[in-house]
Amino acid sequence: MKTRILALALVFLVLSLPIGFAQTTEEEKEDGGIAPDSALYGLDKALDSLSLALTFNKEKKAEKGLKIARERLLEVKKMIEENKLEHAEKAEKEHKKALEKTEKALEEINSNGNAEKSKKAVEKAARIKKGIDGHAEKVKEVKDRILERQREKMSPEQIAKLEEVFNRIKQKAEETEDKIETKKENLETKYKTLSKKTDAEVKKEIEEIEKKVGLVEDDDEDDDDEAEEAKKEGKTTSKIVKEEKTETKNEKGKK
Repeated sequence: MKTRILALALVFLVLSLPIGFAQTTEEEKEDGGIAPDSALYGLDKALDSLSLALTFNKEKKAEKGLKIARERLLEVKKMIEENKLEHAEKAEKEHKKALEKTEKALEEINSNGNAEKSKKAVEKAARIKKGIDGHAEKVKEVKDRILERQREKMSPEQIAKLEEVFNRIKQKAEETEDKIETKKENLETKYKTLSKKTDAEVKKEIEEIEKKVGLVEDDDEDDDDEAEEAKKEGKTTSKIVKEEKTETKNEKGKK
């Protein structure tokens, strides 16, 4: 009962916020959202939690968790650039919570004993995996960039603290990545059992799903490019041979 009252109160609060505040929030989120050193950070976290609570589709909830984690990562970056390591640690803890919510939402995705739903569950897991793969890469990118910028500005102790923060972020991202991969593999095994298809058939369908969601590159385009290059190369070679034959013929004619 208390949870419902709190949720309704937050909804009312969001709806009653000035339009200008809402627009500013969206603009700020492009650069990591409201920073941990802001008096409005607690409200920002509450709104994110409410948004997750009101998202009942498990796939969308997992993706939203990843989106929040990306925002928290940018907040870490911003706080480090401003030499506010205490606030950076606060954002890092919120980053961890966001990924944990992603893991929980993913865990609730299942096949319900139906082959068709099982295949859709595999696709959902593949799409979420693509999201976490991109996030893990972003963590490394932000860490490298920050270390390069701040190494000469911070003391050795501060750099060591910074390394600790990013190591925890990286560790959590990798942990979430492993859990998503395991969940995806389990769903694939479940689909194979329910569909009663061969390993080769299931493997082909999984590859098609991964290409569809962008988890792996589509080789067809590369094959088309290679074929076009081969075609051009063939034409060029044919032209050269023809020119050589013409030159030989002309030389014989001169003789």
